[in-house]
Amino acid sequence: SGLVSASEPSAVVRRLAAVNNGNTPVVDVYYTGILRASNTPDLYMTRYSLMGAGRNARMNPLTLPVIQNETLTRLGRDVAYRAQHIQWNRDLGQPAFLPAIAINGVPVTVAANWQWDAASQMLFQNIARPTGVLQILVDTSVGVVRFRGAGIPAGDQAVTATYQPQTYRLTPDTAPDSGSIAVVDNRTLLASNPANEIDTILRRPAGNVPAGRSWLMWQKDKTGQNATSLFYSVRRVGVDLKSIGALGQNETLELGPRDGNGNSPVAGVSVTIGINPVPFDVDVKRGKIFVDPIYEGLPVRITFVAHNEGPPATSQARVIPSPAIPTVTLLPVEESVPTTKLLAGTAVDLAQAQNEGQVFAFLDLFQPSGITRTIPAPFDASGNTVDPTLQAGRMWMFWSSPRARTGLFPFGPNDLQALPRGYDLFYQTLAPNFESLAL
Repeated sequence: SGLVSASEPSAVVRRLAAVNNGNTPVVDVYYTGILRASNTPDLYMTRYSLMGAGRNARMNPLTLPVIQNETLTRLGRDVAYRAQHIQWNRDLGQPAFLPAIAINGVPVTVAANWQWDAASQMLFQNIARPTGVLQILVDTSVGVVRFRGAGIPAGDQAVTATYQPQTYRLTPDTAPDSGSIAVVDNRTLLASNPANEIDTILRRPAGNVPAGRSWLMWQKDKTGQNATSLFYSVRRVGVDLKSIGALGQNETLELGPRDGNGNSPVAGVSVTIGINPVPFDVDVKRGKIFVDPIYEGLPVRITFVAHNEGPPATSQARVIPSPAIPTVTLLPVEESVPTTKLLAGTAVDLAQAQNEGQVFAFLDLFQPSGITRTIPAPFDASGNTVDPTLQAGRMWMFWSSPRARTGLFPFGPNDLQALPRGYDLFYQTLAPNFESLAL
Protein backbone atom coordinates (compact mmCIF):
# COMPACT_ATOMS: atom_id res chain seq x y z
CA SER A 1 0.00 0.00 0.00
CA GLY A 2 1.07 3.56 -0.61
CA LEU A 3 -0.30 4.63 2.77
CA VAL A 4 2.02 4.52 5.77
CA SER A 5 -0.70 5.37 8.28
CA ALA A 6 -4.49 5.49 8.45
CA SER A 7 -6.64 6.76 11.32
CA GLU A 8 -9.94 8.42 12.28
CA PRO A 9 -12.29 6.23 10.21
CA SER A 10 -15.90 7.21 9.50
CA ALA A 11 -18.11 4.75 7.60
CA VAL A 12 -21.42 4.84 5.74
CA VAL A 13 -23.33 1.84 4.38
CA ARG A 14 -24.77 1.99 0.85
CA ARG A 15 -26.08 -0.17 -1.98
CA LEU A 16 -24.85 0.03 -5.57
CA ALA A 17 -26.37 -1.49 -8.69
CA ALA A 18 -22.84 -2.26 -9.89
CA VAL A 19 -22.24 -4.54 -6.88
CA ASN A 20 -24.47 -7.62 -7.05
CA ASN A 21 -27.36 -5.53 -8.45
CA GLY A 22 -27.61 -3.69 -5.15
CA ASN A 23 -28.32 -6.84 -3.14
CA THR A 24 -25.01 -6.72 -1.24
CA PRO A 25 -24.31 -3.72 1.00
CA VAL A 26 -21.08 -1.81 0.52
CA VAL A 27 -19.26 0.34 3.07
CA ASP A 28 -17.57 3.60 2.14
CA VAL A 29 -14.85 4.26 4.73
CA TYR A 30 -13.51 7.82 4.99
CA TYR A 31 -10.28 8.28 6.94
CA THR A 32 -7.14 10.33 7.46
CA GLY A 33 -4.07 8.91 5.74
CA ILE A 34 -0.44 9.81 5.14
CA LEU A 35 0.99 8.74 1.82
CA ARG A 36 4.46 7.32 1.40
CA ALA A 37 7.02 10.09 0.70
CA SER A 38 4.63 12.68 2.14
CA ASN A 39 4.26 14.16 5.62
CA THR A 40 0.90 15.76 4.88
CA PRO A 41 -2.27 14.04 6.12
CA ASP A 42 -5.12 13.98 3.60
CA LEU A 43 -8.62 12.52 3.48
CA TYR A 44 -9.16 9.21 1.68
CA MET A 45 -12.08 6.93 0.88
CA THR A 46 -11.93 3.18 0.30
CA ARG A 47 -14.98 1.07 -0.57
CA TYR A 48 -15.60 -2.43 0.79
CA SER A 49 -18.16 -5.14 0.15
CA LEU A 50 -19.57 -7.12 3.06
CA MET A 51 -18.74 -10.80 2.79
CA GLY A 52 -19.89 -13.75 4.91
CA ALA A 53 -21.91 -13.59 8.11
CA GLY A 54 -21.47 -13.96 11.84
CA ARG A 55 -17.96 -14.89 12.90
CA ASN A 56 -17.00 -15.30 9.22
CA ALA A 57 -18.03 -11.75 8.27
CA ARG A 58 -15.33 -9.68 6.63
CA MET A 59 -14.90 -6.67 4.37
CA ASN A 60 -13.37 -7.02 0.91
CA PRO A 61 -11.92 -3.90 -0.80
CA LEU A 62 -13.53 -2.98 -4.13
CA THR A 63 -12.17 -1.16 -7.14
CA LEU A 64 -13.77 2.21 -7.87
CA PRO A 65 -15.08 3.55 -11.20
CA VAL A 66 -12.50 4.21 -13.92
CA ILE A 67 -11.15 7.77 -13.99
CA GLN A 68 -11.11 9.05 -17.58
CA ASN A 69 -8.33 11.24 -19.01
CA GLU A 70 -7.26 12.94 -15.81
CA THR A 71 -4.62 15.63 -16.29
CA LEU A 72 -1.76 14.75 -13.97
CA THR A 73 0.22 17.20 -11.83
CA ARG A 74 3.93 17.50 -12.51
CA LEU A 75 6.12 17.03 -9.43
CA GLY A 76 8.74 19.79 -9.39
CA ARG A 77 11.58 19.44 -11.89
CA ASP A 78 11.42 15.66 -11.94
CA VAL A 79 9.84 14.00 -14.97
CA ALA A 80 7.15 12.54 -12.72
CA TYR A 81 3.44 13.20 -12.65
CA ARG A 82 0.93 12.56 -9.86
CA ALA A 83 -2.71 11.58 -10.19
CA GLN A 84 -5.37 12.47 -7.67
CA HIS A 85 -6.23 8.92 -6.62
CA ILE A 86 -4.14 5.96 -5.52
CA GLN A 87 -3.89 2.16 -5.51
CA TRP A 88 -4.54 1.70 -9.23
CA ASN A 89 -5.57 -1.60 -10.75
CA ARG A 90 -2.36 -3.43 -11.77
CA ASP A 91 -3.82 -6.85 -12.60
CA LEU A 92 -2.15 -7.92 -15.87
CA GLY A 93 -5.06 -10.30 -16.38
CA GLN A 94 -7.38 -7.30 -16.77
CA PRO A 95 -5.72 -5.23 -19.53
CA ALA A 96 -8.86 -3.15 -20.08
CA PHE A 97 -8.45 -1.69 -16.58
CA LEU A 98 -4.70 -1.06 -16.69
CA PRO A 99 -3.47 2.55 -16.98
CA ALA A 100 -3.60 4.35 -20.33
CA ILE A 101 -1.11 7.24 -20.53
CA ALA A 102 -1.18 10.02 -23.13
CA ILE A 103 1.06 13.04 -23.86
CA ASN A 104 -0.80 16.05 -25.25
CA GLY A 105 -3.74 13.79 -26.03
CA VAL A 106 -1.66 11.25 -27.99
CA PRO A 107 -1.72 7.74 -26.43
CA VAL A 108 1.76 6.40 -25.70
CA THR A 109 0.98 3.14 -23.87
CA VAL A 110 -0.60 -0.12 -25.05
CA ALA A 111 -2.64 -2.10 -22.51
CA ALA A 112 -1.20 -5.47 -23.56
CA ASN A 113 2.40 -4.26 -23.22
CA TRP A 114 2.42 -3.54 -19.48
CA GLN A 115 4.85 -5.58 -17.38
CA TRP A 116 5.23 -5.88 -13.62
CA ASP A 117 8.59 -5.37 -11.91
CA ALA A 118 8.48 -7.19 -8.59
CA ALA A 119 11.65 -5.52 -7.28
CA SER A 120 10.42 -1.95 -7.64
CA GLN A 121 6.72 -2.86 -7.33
CA MET A 122 5.90 -0.88 -10.47
CA LEU A 123 4.24 -1.35 -13.83
CA PHE A 124 6.46 -0.45 -16.79
CA GLN A 125 6.57 -0.26 -20.57
CA ASN A 126 9.48 0.25 -22.95
CA ILE A 127 8.38 2.16 -26.04
CA ALA A 128 10.46 2.53 -29.20
CA ARG A 129 10.83 6.17 -30.27
CA PRO A 130 12.69 7.63 -33.28
CA THR A 131 15.53 8.77 -31.01
CA GLY A 132 15.67 5.78 -28.67
CA VAL A 133 13.55 4.04 -26.05
CA LEU A 134 11.04 5.76 -23.78
CA GLN A 135 10.43 3.95 -20.49
CA ILE A 136 7.24 4.64 -18.55
CA LEU A 137 7.03 3.49 -14.94
CA VAL A 138 3.86 3.64 -12.86
CA ASP A 139 3.92 3.44 -9.07
CA THR A 140 0.31 2.29 -8.82
CA SER A 141 0.22 2.41 -5.02
CA VAL A 142 0.68 6.19 -4.93
CA GLY A 143 -0.57 7.11 -8.43
CA VAL A 144 2.71 8.48 -9.83
CA VAL A 145 3.86 8.14 -13.47
CA ARG A 146 7.58 8.55 -14.33
CA PHE A 147 9.29 8.92 -17.70
CA ARG A 148 12.86 7.99 -18.63
CA GLY A 149 14.85 7.93 -21.85
CA ALA A 150 13.95 9.34 -25.25
CA GLY A 151 10.82 11.38 -25.88
CA ILE A 152 10.01 12.38 -22.32
CA PRO A 153 7.25 15.02 -22.11
CA ALA A 154 8.35 18.63 -22.22
CA GLY A 155 7.41 20.97 -19.42
CA ASP A 156 4.59 22.55 -21.43
CA GLN A 157 3.04 19.22 -22.48
CA ALA A 158 0.06 17.76 -20.66
CA VAL A 159 0.19 14.19 -19.37
CA THR A 160 -3.16 12.47 -18.90
CA ALA A 161 -4.08 9.07 -17.51
CA THR A 162 -7.09 6.81 -17.55
CA TYR A 163 -6.96 4.40 -14.62
CA GLN A 164 -9.04 2.47 -12.09
CA PRO A 165 -8.28 3.40 -8.47
CA GLN A 166 -9.11 1.45 -5.32
CA THR A 167 -8.85 4.52 -3.08
CA TYR A 168 -9.99 8.09 -3.63
CA ARG A 169 -7.68 10.82 -2.36
CA LEU A 170 -10.14 13.57 -1.55
CA THR A 171 -7.91 16.46 -0.48
CA PRO A 172 -4.54 16.33 -2.29
CA ASP A 173 -3.71 19.95 -1.53
CA THR A 174 -0.82 21.35 0.50
CA ALA A 175 -2.84 21.90 3.68
CA PRO A 176 -3.12 19.06 6.24
CA ASP A 177 -6.67 17.66 6.36
CA SER A 178 -7.94 15.35 9.08
CA GLY A 179 -10.74 14.45 11.47
CA SER A 180 -13.47 13.76 8.92
CA ILE A 181 -16.99 12.57 9.62
CA ALA A 182 -19.32 11.30 6.88
CA VAL A 183 -23.13 11.56 6.96
CA VAL A 184 -25.59 10.60 4.21
CA ASP A 185 -28.99 12.24 3.69
CA ASN A 186 -31.16 9.53 2.12
CA ARG A 187 -34.43 11.47 2.11
CA THR A 188 -36.56 11.38 -1.05
CA LEU A 189 -36.79 14.57 -3.08
CA LEU A 190 -40.33 14.78 -4.38
CA ALA A 191 -41.10 15.19 -8.07
CA SER A 192 -41.94 18.67 -9.29
CA ASN A 193 -45.64 19.47 -9.00
CA PRO A 194 -46.55 22.41 -11.28
CA ALA A 195 -49.92 22.88 -9.56
CA ASN A 196 -48.30 23.50 -6.19
CA GLU A 197 -45.44 25.77 -7.25
CA ILE A 198 -45.19 29.39 -8.34
CA ASP A 199 -42.32 31.01 -10.27
CA THR A 200 -39.95 28.04 -9.91
CA ILE A 201 -37.83 25.81 -12.08
CA LEU A 202 -39.40 22.35 -12.22
CA ARG A 203 -36.23 20.42 -11.46
CA ARG A 204 -37.63 16.88 -11.06
CA PRO A 205 -40.12 16.35 -13.89
CA ALA A 206 -39.63 12.58 -14.21
CA GLY A 207 -40.50 11.46 -10.64
CA ASN A 208 -39.14 11.31 -7.12
CA VAL A 209 -35.36 11.09 -6.70
CA PRO A 210 -33.50 9.78 -3.61
CA ALA A 211 -31.16 12.57 -2.55
CA GLY A 212 -28.21 10.38 -1.56
CA ARG A 213 -26.63 13.60 -0.35
CA SER A 214 -23.19 12.76 1.07
CA TRP A 215 -21.91 15.22 3.65
CA LEU A 216 -18.25 15.22 4.66
CA MET A 217 -16.97 17.54 7.40
CA TRP A 218 -13.35 17.84 8.50
CA GLN A 219 -10.52 19.95 9.93
CA LYS A 220 -8.18 21.88 7.63
CA ASP A 221 -4.99 22.88 9.42
CA LYS A 222 -3.14 26.18 9.27
CA THR A 223 -2.09 27.36 5.82
CA GLY A 224 -0.40 30.73 5.64
CA GLN A 225 -2.17 33.02 8.10
CA ASN A 226 -5.35 30.94 8.37
CA ALA A 227 -6.06 29.16 11.64
CA THR A 228 -7.23 25.56 11.76
CA SER A 229 -10.85 25.67 10.67
CA LEU A 230 -13.75 23.42 9.74
CA PHE A 231 -14.75 22.60 6.18
CA TYR A 232 -17.62 20.70 4.63
CA SER A 233 -18.49 19.21 1.27
CA VAL A 234 -21.82 17.98 -0.07
CA ARG A 235 -21.83 15.58 -3.01
CA ARG A 236 -24.44 13.67 -4.98
CA VAL A 237 -24.15 11.06 -7.72
CA GLY A 238 -24.55 12.45 -11.21
CA VAL A 239 -22.75 14.36 -13.96
CA ASP A 240 -21.27 17.85 -13.89
CA LEU A 241 -21.71 18.84 -17.53
CA LYS A 242 -19.32 21.79 -17.24
CA SER A 243 -16.47 19.86 -15.64
CA ILE A 244 -16.49 17.22 -18.42
CA GLY A 245 -16.67 19.84 -21.17
CA ALA A 246 -20.22 19.08 -22.32
CA LEU A 247 -21.47 22.53 -21.32
CA GLY A 248 -19.56 25.79 -21.63
CA GLN A 249 -18.72 27.85 -18.55
CA ASN A 250 -21.07 30.62 -19.77
CA GLU A 251 -23.87 28.23 -20.70
CA THR A 252 -26.85 26.97 -18.73
CA LEU A 253 -29.52 24.38 -19.43
CA GLU A 254 -32.42 25.57 -21.56
CA LEU A 255 -35.74 26.32 -19.86
CA GLY A 256 -39.11 25.85 -21.55
CA PRO A 257 -41.95 28.41 -21.63
CA ARG A 258 -43.60 29.40 -18.36
CA ASP A 259 -46.89 27.76 -17.47
CA GLY A 260 -49.94 29.42 -15.91
CA ASN A 261 -48.23 29.62 -12.51
CA GLY A 262 -45.05 31.09 -13.98
CA ASN A 263 -43.10 27.83 -13.66
CA SER A 264 -40.60 26.70 -16.27
CA PRO A 265 -39.71 23.08 -17.08
CA VAL A 266 -36.20 22.10 -18.09
CA ALA A 267 -36.20 21.59 -21.87
CA GLY A 268 -35.06 18.44 -23.62
CA VAL A 269 -33.39 16.64 -20.72
CA SER A 270 -33.44 12.83 -20.60
CA VAL A 271 -31.25 10.44 -18.61
CA THR A 272 -30.92 6.82 -19.71
CA ILE A 273 -29.01 3.95 -18.12
CA GLY A 274 -28.83 1.04 -20.55
CA ILE A 275 -32.19 1.26 -22.29
CA ASN A 276 -34.09 2.50 -19.26
CA PRO A 277 -34.89 6.16 -18.56
CA VAL A 278 -34.40 7.08 -14.90
CA PRO A 279 -35.68 9.99 -12.76
CA PHE A 280 -33.28 12.88 -12.37
CA ASP A 281 -32.75 16.20 -10.63
CA VAL A 282 -31.39 19.21 -12.54
CA ASP A 283 -29.33 22.20 -11.45
CA VAL A 284 -29.97 24.48 -14.40
CA LYS A 285 -27.48 27.25 -13.66
CA ARG A 286 -24.54 25.07 -12.63
CA GLY A 287 -25.20 22.47 -15.33
CA LYS A 288 -25.42 19.44 -13.06
CA ILE A 289 -27.69 16.41 -13.31
CA PHE A 290 -28.22 14.11 -10.31
CA VAL A 291 -29.73 10.62 -10.12
CA ASP A 292 -30.41 7.90 -7.56
CA PRO A 293 -27.04 7.19 -5.86
CA ILE A 294 -27.48 3.45 -6.41
CA TYR A 295 -26.38 4.07 -10.03
CA GLU A 296 -22.89 5.32 -9.13
CA GLY A 297 -20.23 3.95 -11.45
CA LEU A 298 -22.59 3.08 -14.31
CA PRO A 299 -22.35 4.54 -17.83
CA VAL A 300 -25.11 6.98 -18.71
CA ARG A 301 -26.61 8.70 -21.77
CA ILE A 302 -27.90 12.25 -21.36
CA THR A 303 -29.69 14.57 -23.76
CA PHE A 304 -30.04 18.28 -22.98
CA VAL A 305 -30.30 21.70 -24.57
CA ALA A 306 -27.46 24.17 -23.93
CA HIS A 307 -28.42 27.84 -23.65
CA ASN A 308 -26.16 30.87 -23.99
CA GLU A 309 -27.56 34.32 -23.21
CA GLY A 310 -25.24 35.87 -25.78
CA PRO A 311 -25.70 38.27 -27.36
CA PRO A 312 -26.97 36.78 -29.48
CA ALA A 313 -28.84 34.19 -27.43
CA THR A 314 -28.33 30.65 -28.74
CA SER A 315 -29.68 27.18 -27.98
CA GLN A 316 -28.19 23.84 -29.05
CA ALA A 317 -29.45 20.29 -28.48
CA ARG A 318 -26.65 17.95 -27.36
CA VAL A 319 -26.15 14.29 -26.51
CA ILE A 320 -23.43 12.62 -24.44
CA PRO A 321 -21.60 10.33 -24.88
CA SER A 322 -20.32 11.96 -28.07
CA PRO A 323 -17.20 11.68 -30.26
CA ALA A 324 -15.55 14.38 -28.10
CA ILE A 325 -16.72 12.77 -24.83
CA PRO A 326 -16.83 9.03 -25.59
CA THR A 327 -17.49 7.86 -22.02
CA VAL A 328 -19.78 9.36 -19.38
CA THR A 329 -19.89 7.73 -15.95
CA LEU A 330 -22.09 8.60 -12.98
CA LEU A 331 -19.79 9.78 -10.19
CA PRO A 332 -20.02 11.84 -6.99
CA VAL A 333 -19.98 15.55 -7.87
CA GLU A 334 -20.06 18.65 -5.71
CA GLU A 335 -23.65 19.83 -5.36
CA SER A 336 -23.37 23.54 -4.61
CA VAL A 337 -19.87 24.55 -5.76
CA PRO A 338 -18.01 23.94 -9.04
CA THR A 339 -16.62 20.42 -9.32
CA THR A 340 -12.83 20.55 -9.50
CA LYS A 341 -9.97 18.09 -9.39
CA LEU A 342 -9.73 18.59 -5.64
CA LEU A 343 -12.45 18.20 -3.06
CA ALA A 344 -12.75 21.97 -2.78
CA GLY A 345 -15.17 22.03 0.10
CA THR A 346 -16.59 25.12 1.76
CA ALA A 347 -15.31 26.78 4.93
CA VAL A 348 -17.87 26.59 7.71
CA ASP A 349 -19.04 30.10 8.58
CA LEU A 350 -17.67 30.63 12.10
CA ALA A 351 -17.57 33.72 14.30
CA GLN A 352 -13.83 33.07 14.55
CA ALA A 353 -11.52 30.15 13.89
CA GLN A 354 -8.65 29.26 16.18
CA ASN A 355 -7.46 25.66 16.10
CA GLU A 356 -10.99 24.26 15.91
CA GLY A 357 -11.23 20.67 17.13
CA GLN A 358 -12.53 17.56 15.41
CA VAL A 359 -16.20 17.88 14.59
CA PHE A 360 -19.08 15.52 15.29
CA ALA A 361 -22.16 15.95 13.13
CA PHE A 362 -25.56 14.40 12.52
CA LEU A 363 -28.50 15.03 10.20
CA ASP A 364 -31.64 16.57 11.71
CA LEU A 365 -34.61 14.57 10.40
CA PHE A 366 -37.24 16.29 12.58
CA GLN A 367 -40.23 17.05 10.36
CA PRO A 368 -42.99 19.05 12.10
CA SER A 369 -46.50 19.04 10.72
CA GLY A 370 -49.25 21.66 10.84
CA ILE A 371 -46.82 24.61 10.68
CA THR A 372 -48.12 27.23 8.25
CA ARG A 373 -47.21 30.79 7.36
CA THR A 374 -49.20 33.76 6.14
CA ILE A 375 -46.52 34.97 3.73
CA PRO A 376 -45.31 33.23 0.55
CA ALA A 377 -43.14 30.22 1.35
CA PRO A 378 -42.19 26.86 -0.15
CA PHE A 379 -44.92 24.27 -0.50
CA ASP A 380 -45.10 20.79 0.98
CA ALA A 381 -46.41 17.71 -0.90
CA SER A 382 -50.02 18.73 -0.15
CA GLY A 383 -49.64 22.28 -1.39
CA ASN A 384 -49.54 23.87 2.09
CA THR A 385 -47.09 26.67 2.75
CA VAL A 386 -44.45 25.74 5.31
CA ASP A 387 -41.71 27.43 7.29
CA PRO A 388 -38.36 26.53 5.63
CA THR A 389 -36.48 27.01 8.90
CA LEU A 390 -38.36 24.05 10.37
CA GLN A 391 -37.66 21.62 7.55
CA ALA A 392 -35.63 18.46 7.94
CA GLY A 393 -32.13 18.33 6.49
CA ARG A 394 -30.12 20.65 8.70
CA MET A 395 -26.72 19.40 9.82
CA TRP A 396 -25.92 19.73 13.51
CA MET A 397 -22.23 20.23 14.36
CA PHE A 398 -20.47 19.88 17.73
CA TRP A 399 -16.78 20.55 18.36
CA SER A 400 -14.28 22.02 20.81
CA SER A 401 -12.24 25.20 20.40
CA PRO A 402 -9.64 27.13 22.42
CA ARG A 403 -10.83 30.47 21.02
CA ALA A 404 -10.75 33.37 23.49
CA ARG A 405 -13.71 33.61 25.84
CA THR A 406 -15.66 36.85 26.07
CA GLY A 407 -17.17 38.63 29.04
CA LEU A 408 -16.32 38.95 32.76
CA PHE A 409 -17.01 36.46 35.52
CA PRO A 410 -17.73 37.46 39.18
CA PHE A 411 -15.06 35.71 41.24
CA GLY A 412 -16.18 37.58 44.36
CA PRO A 413 -17.81 40.84 45.54
CA ASN A 414 -16.71 43.63 43.23
CA ASP A 415 -14.25 41.23 41.61
CA LEU A 416 -14.99 40.86 37.91
CA GLN A 417 -12.29 39.08 35.96
CA ALA A 418 -11.85 37.98 32.39
CA LEU A 419 -12.61 34.33 31.87
CA PRO A 420 -9.49 32.15 31.67
CA ARG A 421 -8.57 30.63 28.35
CA GLY A 422 -9.46 27.02 27.77
CA TYR A 423 -11.34 24.63 25.55
CA ASP A 424 -15.10 25.09 25.24
CA LEU A 425 -17.74 23.13 23.37
CA PHE A 426 -19.49 24.82 20.47
CA TYR A 427 -22.42 23.85 18.28
CA GLN A 428 -24.28 25.23 15.30
CA THR A 429 -26.34 24.04 12.34
CA LEU A 430 -25.78 24.18 8.59
CA ALA A 431 -28.68 24.49 6.19
CA PRO A 432 -27.46 25.37 2.66
CA ASN A 433 -30.08 26.17 0.04
CA PHE A 434 -29.65 23.31 -2.42
CA GLU A 435 -32.81 23.87 -4.42
CA SER A 436 -32.28 27.33 -5.97
CA LEU A 437 -35.69 27.01 -7.57
CA ALA A 438 -36.71 30.67 -7.91
CA LEU A 439 -36.81 32.13 -11.40
